[in-house]
Amino acid sequence: MLLPREKPFLTGLNSYYLDIEKFIQHLQGEIGSGCLYCNSADQELLVYFDEYDIVRGVIQNNGEHARVSESLDHVLVSLQKKSFQVIIYYLDPDSIFFWGQMPAFRRAQNTLISAKVRLPDLIFRLSQKEFSGFIEITVDEKKIAQCFFFMKDSGAVALITGELGG
Repeated sequence: MLLPREKPFLTGLNSYYLDIEKFIQHLQGEIGSGCLYCNSADQELLVYFDEYDIVRGVIQNNGEHARVSESLDHVLVSLQKKSFQVIIYYLDPDSIFFWGQMPAFRRAQNTLISAKVRLPDLIFRLSQKEFSGFIEITVDEKKIAQCFFFMKDSGAVALITGELGG
């Protein structure tokens, strides 16, 4: 699954010891909006929340497509069957709906150095291949990131710029 690049707010938790519904309510009051990521050997869960609601729940078994829900029901069923490692991410209230609507992609390649491929060449190649997805660009010296989103068939390219968290 595609996870935020922000530094985790809280790590080292095990779902066996948590009442997830009450824990999310606590997080809604403490941090407002964020993401609860649960990982086991064969399954990943994501719960995006803002201070009032569950924005989205995502369940993905290894090798299968993700299932999406706007409630906790499916997530709670999985959490009752096995233990998960739990990581909490704080997400800005303005970005929670962006992350909550993001499909359950995986990063194809973690890092690509600009000395190997120039950005205009990369954008041209991806447009020619009718690529759907995005590329994320960060500058080492600055705390700014840019995402270029591509939409297959339409050739549309969108750019979002923002500060890196953490």
